[in-house]
Amino acid sequence: MDDDRERRATELWFRGRGLPSIAGSRTDRLLVRIIPAIALLGAWDLLEVPLELLDGESEEDFGRLMESDALFVGYHLLWFAIILVPVVAAWVAGRWMRSRVVAGDCTPAAVAIISGYAFGTPLLAASLVGYDAIPDVLIGLCVIGILLGLTVIGAGSLFVAALRAAGKQLRSVGSLTTRALPLLLLFTVFGLLTNEVWQMSAAIGTARMWLVVSLFLLVGVLFLVSTGRQELRNHITASPQRVPLRRAERVDMVIVLVLTQLVQALLVAVVMYVFFVLFGLASLKQDLMKTWSGRDLTTGNLFGQQVSVPHELLQVSLFIAAFSALYFITSTVTDALYRPAFFDPFTVEMAISLAERDDYLARCHTPSTTPPDGSATFTASGWSTSTTRTAPPRRSSPGT
Repeated sequence: MDDDRERRATELWFRGRGLPSIAGSRTDRLLVRIIPAIALLGAWDLLEVPLELLDGESEEDFGRLMESDALFVGYHLLWFAIILVPVVAAWVAGRWMRSRVVAGDCTPAAVAIISGYAFGTPLLAASLVGYDAIPDVLIGLCVIGILLGLTVIGAGSLFVAALRAAGKQLRSVGSLTTRALPLLLLFTVFGLLTNEVWQMSAAIGTARMWLVVSLFLLVGVLFLVSTGRQELRNHITASPQRVPLRRAERVDMVIVLVLTQLVQALLVAVVMYVFFVLFGLASLKQDLMKTWSGRDLTTGNLFGQQVSVPHELLQVSLFIAAFSALYFITSTVTDALYRPAFFDPFTVEMAISLAERDDYLARCHTPSTTPPDGSATFTASGWSTSTTRTAPPRRSSPGT
């Protein structure tokens, strides 16, 4: 039993580092492992219900509701909560999930939580807002199926590893503020004050603006994939593995590096987006926005909910934020000013993962044969399937 707990703890550690291909069965305690994602989505859906109630049925209805100071403050506090609360809920659920996976099966509790998300939240929203809950229930079931599929292929582990690595960089917010943002603002602040940017943003519409943002994202991803592959080759050359990396493990490590950089760039984009929205509200009159955009201003919309900010300002801010994120991605790799603070820490994490994997497989690697007692063995391809799984004794936990 102790060996089994140790094996689960070790596999969970590697999943947390973005190496699900090293772990054993990808379906092991699958329902428990999707609970953090369910907690995030469930908290979002619950907070969206009062937002829909305050949103009104039209722009005029929304404007009348926002004339009340209490409703205005409450509406915008809900927007703050809908960003913060789901993250906290996912973090708490993640801690519960890790303890349950290591301690043993907790499938009944997971089934109860998943059922509450699939059926409880839509029925509650339907009773308050007054619409048919069946479509939302079907959507919720589809979301659960997608989460299960992503967890099986290891996408959840990769994403969590990226968030974990990027979360460490939150300690470097001071570096982000003093090094990256001032230079970015120097290049981009004039974009907000350029007539052509406003005309372009107003002319292409929301759908095509997101296509432009997607193009920026694609360029950034291709650049990071090329960089990540080169960094991995450099580490392998510098410290060859006793058990060579399989293709799946190489792909995992490159994806983690790409995702960590994207999460960090997303943080920069969000900061820039919020800054330019606030800067535009403070410095630009609505008549000037109307003149630059060449049309009457419309009420802003975020994730299907109205906000008391002109939609045209949101469009321009989105374009500038996406451009800033692309500039940041390329600068963190190529600029000697940014790389030590924003890229090199992730390459150090890659080296640690490689060293721990090499040490773990060197101690656990045995020929792919099943012992007479039916216990599992560990091969270069992972845990073999048999009646009972036992992990070989380890000197210490990974990462120590």
